[in-house]
Amino acid sequence: MKKSILQNRQAYVNLLSHWGLKYKCPFCGFHSKDLFPIGLDNPTIKRYQIIGAGQRNAGCPKCASTDRERLVYTYLKQELNIFSKPKTKVLHIAPEMIIANQFIAHDFKNYICGDFYAEGQHADYSRDFVEHMDVQNLPFADNSFDLIICNHVLEHVFDEKKAICELYRVLAKDGIAILQVPISPVLETTISDPSITDKDILEKKFGQKDHVRLFGMDYKSRLESCGFNVQEIKLQCQYPKYGLNPKEILFVGRK
Repeated sequence: MKKSILQNRQAYVNLLSHWGLKYKCPFCGFHSKDLFPIGLDNPTIKRYQIIGAGQRNAGCPKCASTDRERLVYTYLKQELNIFSKPKTKVLHIAPEMIIANQFIAHDFKNYICGDFYAEGQHADYSRDFVEHMDVQNLPFADNSFDLIICNHVLEHVFDEKKAICELYRVLAKDGIAILQVPISPVLETTISDPSITDKDILEKKFGQKDHVRLFGMDYKSRLESCGFNVQEIKLQCQYPKYGLNPKEILFVGRK
């Protein structure tokens, strides 16, 4: 008990050391002077200047939310006002639990989470909550969901065009899909080779051991080829205290 009290006290002191007015986390509301380092770094990420990857100061000192999670959440809460619409039918692929918990807290009855459960990934949630499914072959009827969240998934799948077309198929008319991927601003064309299985080669070629492609500036056209009407949104100027990546574009697909 005494050790636990001391640990809690030390954690509180550590948190106070980050207090400041530069940032405000949209999840937990903590005000901080800085953000802590997250992500991995390697020569490929640096060479291709991959947005949404690499080591960066982007973690909330209190709740550990990342810049990628805060961007999606900011759009959901501030731009869509989604949490006041609990009847919305939502599909969340490979869900980030810090976002999923918001849907749960707001009592969304039609909130479905799915993942392929690839080896070594997403061990932080149970299969009771997240259904096993393949984004390349979704088990839903056409036009099933008003909102789809697919955040940093398409770089992992064998056939990303099939996955994108499946997401479009199950999205309802006038529905919205958030379709984020790590992207290189110096690559005109996406590079891909799903035949590579050696993890070290994958990391050298695409920046991460479980990625099978690296998206380039043709990503928007790839989404459009499956039918999406794509809007590119930047929220950093509107929400400067949220610690969002100033280079990250939100890709929002509509049907």
